[in-house]
Amino acid sequence: MCLVVDTNCMARVFKKKTKDHNEFKDVRDWIVDGKGKLIIGGSDYLKEISSYLNIISELAKINKVVSICNATVDEESEKLKYAFSGRDFDDPHIIALLSVSKCKVVCSKDKRAYPYFKKRELYLNGKAPSIYSSSRNKDLLCDQ
Repeated sequence: MCLVVDTNCMARVFKKKTKDHNEFKDVRDWIVDGKGKLIIGGSDYLKEISSYLNIISELAKINKVVSICNATVDEESEKLKYAFSGRDFDDPHIIALLSVSKCKVVCSKDKRAYPYFKKRELYLNGKAPSIYSSSRNKDLLCDQ
């Protein structure tokens, strides 16, 4: 199974010295040592995670990264930007990546985005992902 890690959680997941790494350690372990894989894609997302390219490169070497076509994610993101214009939401590229990849889990601490992540009508398959926001969501890290 795969998941998208929102930029606001990259350090929490992959850098052990962050304040609340323990809440996200399970995500890291699931990706690095388990059957989990990180989904990446889209120009905006790749810009946001550019400081983590070394980590992502290492994960790719051990087949732990799924790359989604940037153009496809960007196209979907543009559609969503129009739908969100004037709203307090700046992550249509995350929803686009989730939608295009049909990903079932997003790792995020952006509470402002949660209502948008849950809107089924924003996803191409009509299914909203579950949100991993702390270790209490460990059960979302399954192998199916």
